Amino acid sequence: MPGSESNYYHNFINGITYENYIWKDRYNNLWLNYLNLQNENYRLQIQLQDCMNTVSDTTVNTETTTEKNINNDIVLHLQNKNNELLKNLMNKSKENYFLLGELEKIKSSPNLSG
Repeated sequence: MPGSESNYYHNFINGITYENYIWKDRYNNLWLNYLNLQNENYRLQIQLQDCMNTVSDTTVNTETTTEKNINNDIVLHLQNKNNELLKNLMNKSKENYFLLGELEKIKSSPNLSG
């Protein structure tokens, strides 16, 4: 029956076409949702920037000069302490690398390997 074979292929192609239509429709919907989210994100970023500008424009500096100097002294002290701790940490790291090297030398010495 040649006619039934033709109908089979016709239905098969129609099925593929319909399936492609469904996937294209889903893709288009997803793409539109993505574009809408991008626009919303852009709008919210502008709104956030406006709010931040408003806050920075209305912020009043209430610290006196003495308070600023005290705070600067505290910050300087903490920065110096931090630098000191970093130097100590770096020295300890150098010592650790040196000790690791010495341990490797000991492990590979002929006295222990034999």
